[in-house]
Amino acid sequence: MRLLAFDCSTEILSAALHAEGRELVHVERAASTASERLLPAVLHLLREAGVAGTQLDAIAFGEGPGSFTGLRIACGVAQGLAEAWQLPLVPVSAFAAAAELARTRHGESAHRALIAFDARMREVYMQVLEYAGGQWYEPDVAQVAAVDSLRLPAAGVFGGGDAFARYPQLRERLGDALVGCDEQIFPCAQSMIALAGGALRAGRAVDPAAARPNYVRDKVAYTAAERQGQMPAAANSGRVAS
Repeated sequence: MRLLAFDCSTEILSAALHAEGRELVHVERAASTASERLLPAVLHLLREAGVAGTQLDAIAFGEGPGSFTGLRIACGVAQGLAEAWQLPLVPVSAFAAAAELARTRHGESAHRALIAFDARMREVYMQVLEYAGGQWYEPDVAQVAAVDSLRLPAAGVFGGGDAFARYPQLRERLGDALVGCDEQIFPCAQSMIALAGGALRAGRAVDPAAARPNYVRDKVAYTAAERQGQMPAAANSGRVAS
């Protein structure tokens, strides 16, 4: 199976290509330059592998949550390439991609992962995922809230994501429930390849025109009144993670 995957939901731009028994990876800290850097990175991987875009089986893109701009860039580039090359798209959750990286790095201790990303506006994107039978499941909905308002599990989770570095109180709130932590976990395109392959075989690819980012939070800023009041956690529907 020949798969291309990329994500720019965080400051890290990540792209990967699986073809001809090889896996090529590109990672850079792109921040606000993702719109300029993503397509050249993708084309470089294809040239290095000697593979034409039309020879791919599918394209996977990071659906989010994360940077609103980054999600739109990834989705838009994926749609454009998929339309041009007549390919299906596989949206991959940033939570699942990060959890898969945690599992790859830390083994069984990360089979129940609490992934938390800095959502700006003094909030955190967070979801608990569980690995079983070769795939990730989402036993509960995704949240976006201030650290003090997050609903946290009582025991047995491996923490991953930049929110643990940005908000030390998250680690404090989890206490003994945290069995380990890696602040360097991010939505890795190499991890997306494994997830996308399973999703494609399970028929979870989508038509390019139907692809959408998953923002989790639907606002880029709060009004003064909202900042003073209680802001409930947003939710995402439970599902098999991909």
